[in-house]
Amino acid sequence: MFFILGEPAYTASSWYKNILDGILTEKRSKRFNLAIIDSIAETDNFRICDDDALFLVGSDPKWLEYVIDASWQKFSKNIIVLGNFERRLAGRNYSLVSSDISADVRNIYAHLVSYDKTTIAMYGINPKSASDIYRKNSFLECGGDIKDIYINNANLCQCYKDFEPYIQNYDGIICANDYSAISLIRHAQHNSVKTPFIVSCGETKLAKHFSPSITNLKTNYKDFGKAAISVYKTLQKDFSVSSVTINLASDISPGESTDNLPVLSRPATLETVSSKPDDTFYIDKEVSEMLCIENILNHCDKTELNMLFSLMDGMTYADIAEKYHMSINGAKYRIHKFFELCHTDSKSDFLELVKKYIG
Repeated sequence: MFFILGEPAYTASSWYKNILDGILTEKRSKRFNLAIIDSIAETDNFRICDDDALFLVGSDPKWLEYVIDASWQKFSKNIIVLGNFERRLAGRNYSLVSSDISADVRNIYAHLVSYDKTTIAMYGINPKSASDIYRKNSFLECGGDIKDIYINNANLCQCYKDFEPYIQNYDGIICANDYSAISLIRHAQHNSVKTPFIVSCGETKLAKHFSPSITNLKTNYKDFGKAAISVYKTLQKDFSVSSVTINLASDISPGESTDNLPVLSRPATLETVSSKPDDTFYIDKEVSEMLCIENILNHCDKTELNMLFSLMDGMTYADIAEKYHMSINGAKYRIHKFFELCHTDSKSDFLELVKKYIG
């Protein structure tokens, strides 16, 4: 039996959903038993065997410490963490599948330098995120300066206000994630401020629908599931191995935020084998709004996505129903699902929200 436990704040993200989808894809092909749980206490309802495993998905080190300490006696070495941690926490033994955060930042930095960008900032760093701490350290190792790092303390609006007086000092910006990149560009556009080349460390569908589209990292999060099963098999096959670490590198996906310029430097690849959540990133109003839009884009099929664009173009329910060969009630039902995902009560509120980020 495999148990999956997600960090509560992290489960709202598209990253968690994609990692989970990767595990579920492996389940369909490998036919193993799996239970998605909301707390480690739920495992008390099961008889845990020696070959059962616990998959932990998240990004907050404090949450991870708490859950590992609470589950160690039950699962021993069969604890596998999936997320952006890059390195294991000291003093605790578990296996890890992570993005190669340091290599990703190095590749982004090299991409900007390859187009003669010499004054580079790092923007939107969340000081309580393990992955952002790795990004910050890697940025400094690349030659960045501590004064060129701009912090997001759960308030992207304030982060932009802190950054705006200095934005013209830079010809390149590395954003901690797509949401900070979109927020930066939106605020700059609102204040008629020209932005330099921007590359994000994230990967969301929203970033490609936003205008300008964001140059970001292309990570196949479904590979996390495949890698986690591979780690589990290694642990079961060789009892002398107490833990395994796999770091998955990403590719840069060009967008309009860097004029769609191709990647000149080949990204490095690296694969190495061997309490209460405190992450406030998700409570920021802008982040919450963008998570809602990203959630819609992840749930839309092709028809629903086109219906969304038609609604944004001003088409009525009747027009949409006729265009997509369905009843008016059918069109309303599909579109009202969008409202529910964004926690909006009316078409006007929904359109006001979605047009902030898709246009």
